[in-house]
Amino acid sequence: MSYSRLQNSRSKEYEHILSTNMSKPQIDTIIFDLGGVLIDWNPRYIYRKMFEDEEKMEWFLKNVTLYEWNIQQDAGRPIAEAEAELIAQWPEW
Repeated sequence: MSYSRLQNSRSKEYEHILSTNMSKPQIDTIIFDLGGVLIDWNPRYIYRKMFEDEEKMEWFLKNVTLYEWNIQQDAGRPIAEAEAELIAQWPEW
């Protein structure tokens, strides 16, 4: 087989692989980690890097980033809109 035929053959094989479902993974399982067993998430992990004072961080988490506010983003509210609201309400933070 000539080099050009080999290249052409490999090219067609590659195109076939890309056109199959192998290039488009299918989601067949969703895992809900409600108890935090698989992924340990706590906003303090991030906010400790932003605040030098633990008490200020706790106050911020308790008073500024409220649960109800977070639920709105989980429901699809744009983060830019949500941030603008908090910045207007708490400009000192």
